[in-house]
Amino acid sequence: MRRQIDAYLTAVQMDPERRHLFVEGYRDRNFLTWLCGNEIHSNVSVLPIDAIDFSEAVDGGNRGRLVEIARTIEGQTDAIMFFADADYDILLKRKLLSNVFYTDRRDIEGYIFSERSLEKIFVLSLNTEKSSTNFFKLIVSICKRIASIRIYSEETSSRIAFKSTSLKRYITKDSMFLFNLEGYTRALLQNSNISLSRLESVLLGAKSIEERLDDLDHYEYIHGKDVISVFERLLHIFGVKDGEAERLLWATVDRPECCLHPRLKETLKYMKKII
Repeated sequence: MRRQIDAYLTAVQMDPERRHLFVEGYRDRNFLTWLCGNEIHSNVSVLPIDAIDFSEAVDGGNRGRLVEIARTIEGQTDAIMFFADADYDILLKRKLLSNVFYTDRRDIEGYIFSERSLEKIFVLSLNTEKSSTNFFKLIVSICKRIASIRIYSEETSSRIAFKSTSLKRYITKDSMFLFNLEGYTRALLQNSNISLSRLESVLLGAKSIEERLDDLDHYEYIHGKDVISVFERLLHIFGVKDGEAERLLWATVDRPECCLHPRLKETLKYMKKII
């Protein structure tokens, strides 16, 4: 049942030991509660942002709604906190909210995508002797190019429609995998109702941003959904069906390794004890 945020504020005022941690979705909730195991405090509730009733529409999906609510009650209480993808807020030096635990990497998928996770999938799930290293590098390379367009869209407020454009159809396989960046960018502009006269300037802008990314850890900018989509396309050669790539990656989660990340560690600490 959905409730107004005021109802949650009243509840923690009436019961000072109660704590609520709002997350973007059920996957986030399951991930955090699994990491905590039986150490999660009995007075802590981890809830998807859908549990809050919004009187007005908010852009940006679940993350947008979560950040908007967090902004409206920032400074009012420590008994209601939020967990969100860092997105590009840290990379672009945007103001961070004090009542939000941000992911250590660009998004939550950053905790499951690694060369080690691919190795586990290749050896144990796919039962193949093919090297996962080259696949890992290819995924990072393609996702870096897409990230440059995403960041360009953010910096220029272009509102490019990534969700409306299939990425996999622009990755082809001949003797090797090839990514048609220009074709993909053209489709992005068309699906965003942006004039194709801007194609060259978008590609040039993205190229400049890509060069800026050279000095950064790829976990700061690659988008989890792009990783899943590219990996899914690459797995077609092994007969893996669409939708299975994400499941395979989540099955490789390493609890001790995840708990080493400082921001995630602080989130789990909040869930384990009453502050």
